[in-house]
Amino acid sequence: MNETAAQEFSYFVLNTPEKWHQGSGSSVVVNETGHLTLAPSRNISSSEEGGSATGLAVDRRRDVYFFGARTCGLYRYSPSSEILEGVSCFGGCGRDYGRFRFAAPDGDGFSGGLAFSGSTLLVADAYNHRVQGFYLPYYQIRFVVGREENCTPVPGVAPAEFHLPTDIVADSQGQFYVLDYGNRRIQQFHHAGRFRRFIGADILQQPESFALDASDCLYVIDSDSARLEVFDSTGQHLRTVIDFTQLATPIQPSGLAVGQNGIIYVGEQGDGDNLHIHQFDASGRYFGYFGRYSKRCRKLIAGPRGGVFASCGPAGQIVGFTGAQTFESEGIYYSRRFDSTIEECHWHRIALELVPAEKARLDVFFHASDKQMTVEEIEADDAWQPLVHSPQDTKVCSDALFFAGVGRYLHLKFTFFGDGAHSYEVAQCNVYFERLSYLRYLPAVYQEDPRGRDFMERFLSLFESLNLEVEEEIEHMARFFDPDVVRNEFLEWLGAWLALLQDKNWSEQKRRTFLRRAYHLYTLRGTAAGLSELVGLFTGAEVTIIEHYKLFTPMVLGVTSTAGVTTVVGKAPVTPLVLENSSQIGEFALKESPDTPEVPFTHYAFDFSLLADTTQLTQAGEVQALYRLIEEEKPAHTRCRIQTSEGDMQLGTHAFLQVDTKLSRGFQTMRLGITSRLGKETFPGTYFCRRGMLGGRSRIAVDTLLN
Repeated sequence: MNETAAQEFSYFVLNTPEKWHQGSGSSVVVNETGHLTLAPSRNISSSEEGGSATGLAVDRRRDVYFFGARTCGLYRYSPSSEILEGVSCFGGCGRDYGRFRFAAPDGDGFSGGLAFSGSTLLVADAYNHRVQGFYLPYYQIRFVVGREENCTPVPGVAPAEFHLPTDIVADSQGQFYVLDYGNRRIQQFHHAGRFRRFIGADILQQPESFALDASDCLYVIDSDSARLEVFDSTGQHLRTVIDFTQLATPIQPSGLAVGQNGIIYVGEQGDGDNLHIHQFDASGRYFGYFGRYSKRCRKLIAGPRGGVFASCGPAGQIVGFTGAQTFESEGIYYSRRFDSTIEECHWHRIALELVPAEKARLDVFFHASDKQMTVEEIEADDAWQPLVHSPQDTKVCSDALFFAGVGRYLHLKFTFFGDGAHSYEVAQCNVYFERLSYLRYLPAVYQEDPRGRDFMERFLSLFESLNLEVEEEIEHMARFFDPDVVRNEFLEWLGAWLALLQDKNWSEQKRRTFLRRAYHLYTLRGTAAGLSELVGLFTGAEVTIIEHYKLFTPMVLGVTSTAGVTTVVGKAPVTPLVLENSSQIGEFALKESPDTPEVPFTHYAFDFSLLADTTQLTQAGEVQALYRLIEEEKPAHTRCRIQTSEGDMQLGTHAFLQVDTKLSRGFQTMRLGITSRLGKETFPGTYFCRRGMLGGRSRIAVDTLLN
């Protein structure tokens, strides 16, 4: 709860994912921008494309991969281009290495897992009872973990016993975890396939699904106890996050994902076609559900930019609950209970920051009471009162007064409607209390008649709403002068106050950094230290400036030279004009008088070289922006030679460490299929030295000896 500067109004604010998740709803989500909106839904695969889908993973390029359970073929979906395609020359059903079995031999059920660990594709080959690892991008087999009686073990790889490995995940260190469903356990492995430990042996009864969060903690659904357990990377049990039997509406969990923002997504299984994906925050607080399917949800993964991808339903089609392609047609959100701490509080006004959409609608209702009531009780009594209808008369409505809104506690209900392709978004919601209006400044006669008082209060509230927003902007004026919190659209305005020209190609974070350091840099402007610090801020790496005059030692008699020994007194030679050599226009100058004696000493006085590491400048146009920045900030009378990481190393010309050269970490052992490929990175030869052969091996001091 916050208060304005005038101490007249208090208000509650909903404007962050954490605050939105304090409420609950159905078919609504908080998108990647932190706005409340209808849950997106897009069917990615169908029965014609790979049949029943199993396994689900996202690679480093944020493409989504899955297997067709019947064909054992690998498919790739690009969310950016919305293209689904099969990966050729890989996969197929069978028992040999490089082939898989995801469907049960009797045809009843299918399962399998898929994960990426660096340059390795990991596949939980469920009905072959093994895990196979493949080197990317050529899908060469690296290792096989597990052994099935009809398969020949791979030499040098210690077998592990699996029975229906149904899922697999990999952490940031390259370790991977296998859900050994048939043996009711989880196994952890080194990135090369060496067994490390069992996890949850004394806690888990029947692990059903698992997922990793951003800190590599392992979340596991135990279907027998209907709980969500958390373990660290060493297998230590940390806590029980959710007991699904204690929810207001208990669910039978199936399918799990944990987003980068800490949101937990849990699927369910059961009879009927009204199953959903449920949302919880990191503490286990319930947020609501979205999606609709039947039977069960086999696999969930966190989407590349928020949301989730799911393999749900009897056919296991892949559905993406992410992006903004298609939406649910209707959704409801219930806010948390707002407590004003004032009995018979008169709630004053609601102000919404909306992102409108065509063919969509948003309705807001409220309920105020001095009695604490649950959302279910309010719904049962149908006690909601209308508050906002947007659009109204084709215009977006974003604020309203509470009428008959009296009570200590307040609930809000947001109802979203759309056509499947559009949805309103709520960026912020402010709720003001207690009721105060400009009517209190008028004579009492304007308040004697109840109907006149009501009209006058609503009429004056129009001006009050406008003035209040202006007063709030003035109150928080200081934030416009803070480069760390000012809105992005005001960065250029703030830079103009400091006479700091910023290229539009700069990233937002880089612009904020420059604004924060602008005053300090002005004190160093025109100096080598100032230019070095400025370029270092831009490139994010160390900068070296070499002033050329320091490379030449002037002649001082008796100090650096001896008359008659290291010096010669004579007349300056005349430089001839040579055709095609020194006679090109611009290469010589006609002067009335000869140069002064100090010219050789001043020739390099204003030249310097700047060595910059530009490897972190990955955005288009950033290197060109760096050149413009140096040209604008260096003293006007100087000449600068810029050396960046763009150039190739040339011995004798330029070879600067950390600028255009990198020191190797040393040799790496050759391993076929891992660090080398036959025909590409290997050639037959001998380890031992051979005698020199003319035309073949005859390099002096290398493979020949002179006697």
